Amino acid sequence: MIKRTCVLTTAMLLVGCGGGGSATPSEQGSANNGNCGNMPDMACTYPVEKLTTKVTFSHSSSSLEDVYTLYIRMEGNNGQTSTPIQILNDHKFELTIGGVSFPLEAGNGGEVLTAHNLPINGQIYELYWYKGDDLIERNAVQSLAEPVKVNLYTDASDNAQIEISNWQPDNYQYRVDLFNLSCDNLLGEKQTYVPKGTGYFSLEDPVTFISFSDKYGVSYQQMVEDNQSCEFMVNVEAEKNLTPIDAVNKLSFSSYSHTTESKKLF
Repeated sequence: MIKRTCVLTTAMLLVGCGGGGSATPSEQGSANNGNCGNMPDMACTYPVEKLTTKVTFSHSSSSLEDVYTLYIRMEGNNGQTSTPIQILNDHKFELTIGGVSFPLEAGNGGEVLTAHNLPINGQIYELYWYKGDDLIERNAVQSLAEPVKVNLYTDASDNAQIEISNWQPDNYQYRVDLFNLSCDNLLGEKQTYVPKGTGYFSLEDPVTFISFSDKYGVSYQQMVEDNQSCEFMVNVEAEKNLTPIDAVNKLSFSSYSHTTESKKLF
């Protein structure tokens, strides 16, 4: 895995509804930055006390670079439910790591802000949320989810073994998502076996055994008889239990590390 320390630049993305500015629509949550109206999916239709923001740091151990991606999503509460909303240009967010600002980009119709290539070893990850010139909230976390390390073992039997080698149950919650078994049948055609029920479940121990008969409805012997080759693949997610520096009010933080691992059965 290639380690990289990012060269940081200073930038702040203006988001929310209202005032003009010279930023292009691609730099903002929406091109309709001067018109709010009564649309319920825009931040400007909600008073500040009805708004919350979810901040997620995601790390993929499967990528070539050991870095994080940040996702910022805002929700508006109508008194009954909270709904994802567009972030237009009277709300703005600033991300700093070790005192250095990162650029934020708008995406997904203005409902998500992202920052890419964030260093894994930052001293402190801070987020500032403004409405106009007023600071709504500032909070920070001092560490994020470490890369999750997964080993897969098979032995020409009906069971596969999933092992988390850096298991930390006091600080993390672990989940597994089973992919379809991917095979080439005797005619050279693609054959897939879909997990029965849900293939997504939590892990209670660092080592878990998967029975192909139970989870996929096909035994290892049946796969061998009907196919030239088969591959087993899983995604494992580790969510760290974060403790922000200040009490959480309107900004909530989460941090995940995930990796996709595969093993050729035969």
